[in-house]
Amino acid sequence: QSVKFQWQANHDRSLMTQYKLTVAEVPVGINSNDAINGASTPMLDGELINTNYFTYGPEQLPFEHGKTYAYRIDIYDETDETVGIATILTMVKKINQTK
Repeated sequence: QSVKFQWQANHDRSLMTQYKLTVAEVPVGINSNDAINGASTPMLDGELINTNYFTYGPEQLPFEHGKTYAYRIDIYDETDETVGIATILTMVKKINQTK
């Protein structure tokens, strides 16, 4: 499996920035905010990225069909200070069906 996460940078591009991608499963009965903030064990936690995309590939934990996942991108400056936190978004892994 390979999932490409890509985002638009809405910050001062003159800053030297890094992004931190966090991905977590959202268990039934837990909201996505709580899941990404620690109620669920992250599948990807604190991956620092210098570009505005990340390919989630076979070296990461696999997404399971029918499960919901939350993800968030945080923005850090060259001093490792947080300069932005994105809205938490969710996705559902669908089963590929052929007819």
